[in-house]
Amino acid sequence: MPRRRKSEPEPLSAHFPDAIRVGVLAGDEGAELRLEAHFMQCEICREPALRLVRMLGEGAELDVLKKTVPCARARNAIFRYFEQGRELTQAEIDHLNTCESCYDHFVEPARCTRCDEEDADIPALG
Repeated sequence: MPRRRKSEPEPLSAHFPDAIRVGVLAGDEGAELRLEAHFMQCEICREPALRLVRMLGEGAELDVLKKTVPCARARNAIFRYFEQGRELTQAEIDHLNTCESCYDHFVEPARCTRCDEEDADIPALG
């Protein structure tokens, strides 16, 4: 197996550690929290996270009564979105807007990334 040079970007299919991926798909809270932290500090995930926020809309409100796809399917789609650039289906987007758990673990960190991005555009006083 050839070794990667330090200057080469990491392959997207290996971007998220398996332990986090499996934990998040299984609904493990510890893995979900580690994923949130990853999203908030990872430069590779910054642009896809900002696109995700725009895709979901500014005023998205949770409608917990609306039936959508299962969490595992939506979460797997999110991993494919970040790693492979695959677009989300409308049903998966609806899920992110209606499932409180998925919203908290995927959308909120993306919104925080956007706030950090906007704060960086404000010139410092002094």
